[in-house]
Amino acid sequence: EATSAFFDGLLPEGSMRRGLSGYYRLEPSDVAGLLSRLNNESVGALVFKQQGEEPASGRCYVPISADELSELALEPAQAALSLTHEARLSLAGAQRKVGLYHEGSDMGCGWHKPQGCAPTNYIVKIADGTFPNQTINEALCMLTAAKLGHEVAECTLIPVGNAEPLLAVKRFDRTESQGVFMQRLHQEDFCQALGLPRNRKYEPTEGNYANKCAALLTQVSNNAAGDRIGLFSALLFSWAVGNCDNHLKNYSLLWSADWRHIALSPLYDITCTLVYPQLEHEMGVSLCPSRRIDDVSLESIIDTAKRMGVGKQFALNEYRDLCLNFERALRESEAEIAGLGFDAVSPIADFISTSFKERC
Repeated sequence: EATSAFFDGLLPEGSMRRGLSGYYRLEPSDVAGLLSRLNNESVGALVFKQQGEEPASGRCYVPISADELSELALEPAQAALSLTHEARLSLAGAQRKVGLYHEGSDMGCGWHKPQGCAPTNYIVKIADGTFPNQTINEALCMLTAAKLGHEVAECTLIPVGNAEPLLAVKRFDRTESQGVFMQRLHQEDFCQALGLPRNRKYEPTEGNYANKCAALLTQVSNNAAGDRIGLFSALLFSWAVGNCDNHLKNYSLLWSADWRHIALSPLYDITCTLVYPQLEHEMGVSLCPSRRIDDVSLESIIDTAKRMGVGKQFALNEYRDLCLNFERALRESEAEIAGLGFDAVSPIADFISTSFKERC
């Protein structure tokens, strides 16, 4: 089960997976079949090939035109499917996204499709209209987290005509230094690391996922105490910002280039889900027995911290600091994003602010 969970966890989910399965005339459950076709670029350091097949050779990139970039935003389903097939890349998760290579300082241009076994350095997320202003929402939450001192994946909104903007997220599982070509770093999300299939990424009743994650960090991290604190702080931030999609696949372990050191990865995929009334209020990794974000209390926060091996006093200080600084960080982030022309950020920020004050 653990082996199956690991490889299945490399593949897309939801409509993207169904679309790719249909394109290749495979069952969505055919993990080996899908990986044999989406084998040149995935999350982490692994590249796959079929038995007897020569590994993809050469590292080159094909420029993407402004029209192709616009097509990603305007026709997300077809454009993402086409790029994923062409580059033979596999990115886990349910949201539509593609891996691209970017060079230069202007995020509005300089984008390239990978060819052969060339690695990408950005994941570009695409809003498909299911959840309005999804990319702006994520940019706001990520920037707010960064302003509160969390290590997060660097992200940039890219305006595309009248469509919702694309969100370019810099990959932390890719590294490059002067004179050295970009290198892949191994990464495992917590579902993979715990040997759990993706259909168990959300915490069940009495699942105690915070405990399991903390125990995993104690077992494998080279800075276990620091990473347990980092994970606890991340859970607390998800509660503050109204992110109930903080499931096991949205936390990861990251290996060093020499494979000798393992650490909690930077944070990613943080969105205020409460702003969408059709979504559940149960947290993916919870801070209270009921799992409902509305039921989280200071007592349950402290209890979770103690069970994770984080001291009570630290938890109290973290909670108080969050209550003092959250609004400032949120409004500074809102102002930055609105200053770039994305006015839709303000209603989201207002909602997050009101929701947090009601629960803090």
